[in-house]
Amino acid sequence: MSIRVYEQFKELYHSVKPIRGRAVEVRPIGDRRRDDEQVICKVQDDGQVAYGARLHSTDVFFVLPNGDLLYNSGGHHSNLTSEFASSLVRGINVVKKFGLLWLMRDVGTEKFCAVLDSPVLVKWDTTNSNYEHYRLEKPTTVVRRMADPIKLKVARAPIQKFKDYVTAILSMSEGVVSKQLLDAHITNPDKGSGHNYSFWHSYLTLDNENYSVSEMYNFSFNQVVMDKIYEYMSSTDEDKCMEMYPKLLVMIAMTSRNQTSDGGGEISITQAKRVIDRVVVRCNDTTQEVQQVVTKPVDNCIKVVTST
Repeated sequence: MSIRVYEQFKELYHSVKPIRGRAVEVRPIGDRRRDDEQVICKVQDDGQVAYGARLHSTDVFFVLPNGDLLYNSGGHHSNLTSEFASSLVRGINVVKKFGLLWLMRDVGTEKFCAVLDSPVLVKWDTTNSNYEHYRLEKPTTVVRRMADPIKLKVARAPIQKFKDYVTAILSMSEGVVSKQLLDAHITNPDKGSGHNYSFWHSYLTLDNENYSVSEMYNFSFNQVVMDKIYEYMSSTDEDKCMEMYPKLLVMIAMTSRNQTSDGGGEISITQAKRVIDRVVVRCNDTTQEVQQVVTKPVDNCIKVVTST
């Protein structure tokens, strides 16, 4: 199989005419209009010639004269790279999982895989003269940061009182934050000045700092502001809570971008809790580093087991 692959790419390379007028040689691997997908050749250090395929500026694949295959993602763990690499050699697929590209190979009933975070060499195994196949030699482990339930529970505990407040208010109002509450805490400098009413010039003042509606829409605050918001949410001072809780609720309501017919805000309890959790995660270390060992994949689904 491997020698045939080498001959196929060699024949393809020499049969495709380069596109005229290019400073750099470009030989499209298929449709000549898709010149970002190319068939290429490269002279190795030992003088032998390898043939392969390039996607954009990344040399995704080479077949070497001895029949070995070399795959490379170039750091681009995208669906486009996956689809392109999978189309090159029958029986070897590249799939995306956990934000990474994985090289997968079926050999009879056995399945093997390796992560493409660096170039992967696929050896051509001829130990059985009646059954030639490629093999991936190294088992793959992945170190990932995953949510730690215990850390998350500890980080959520100080803001439980605020979360209960938000849940109670939105439950009684059926998810509506009244126009009166918005007007009480959002300042609109254009209102009544003769200019056109512009909600985008409006802002909310929190502890003598002004925050624009556009910032609240995306909750795109820097870390310093997020830490302050988490501090206000977790405050145990009753007077501070009475002052800050309504303002924080207005900030959270603005993220939904939904308005009622009378100009109020509208947000579900689930949406509000997601915003609150975003603050928790941004302001606390709620993850743990976990080493995972990749097991044999089934039906193109890579499964892992957590190592002890």
